[in-house]
Amino acid sequence: MNLHSCFLDGETSTPPSMSASATDLTIVCDAKDQRIRDLESSLSFLTSVLNASADGILANHFDSDTWYGNPRLAEMWGEDFSGTLRTSGHERAMEALRATKVRNPELFLLRMSELNAAPAMEAFDEIEMKDGRILERYVAPRMDGNRIVGRVMAYRDITERCLAER
Repeated sequence: MNLHSCFLDGETSTPPSMSASATDLTIVCDAKDQRIRDLESSLSFLTSVLNASADGILANHFDSDTWYGNPRLAEMWGEDFSGTLRTSGHERAMEALRATKVRNPELFLLRMSELNAAPAMEAFDEIEMKDGRILERYVAPRMDGNRIVGRVMAYRDITERCLAER
């Protein structure tokens, strides 16, 4: 374990007092290591839950331009989301690419503009794809306490249900 790195990575602004014992330093580093393991475990758990979903899920974070798309989303849209956290400043380009796959691209982009202009908006839409599928989209703000930090979109293929209702 590198004790030096425990205190120079932003965890504390000042190094420990020279009177701190090796035991004190070990306890601090062990606690930090445990927090990292706990966070990694939480991330692994949430990732497995999202990856097991029958819905295609896209979640983004406004401040850091990061987004997550699960494998089902990639299947629905034919895009390489690969179920990993990505950083991209090209979300509008991704929207434009998805628009090429829907029956009414202008309406799709107009709706995305409305959603982008109102981060707190919850929405429920049906999207007709060029290949004949119908996707249901539920959009909700992603919250951190009382603060809106991003958006979650869940897509579900409702083609069979729509055909049965006709």
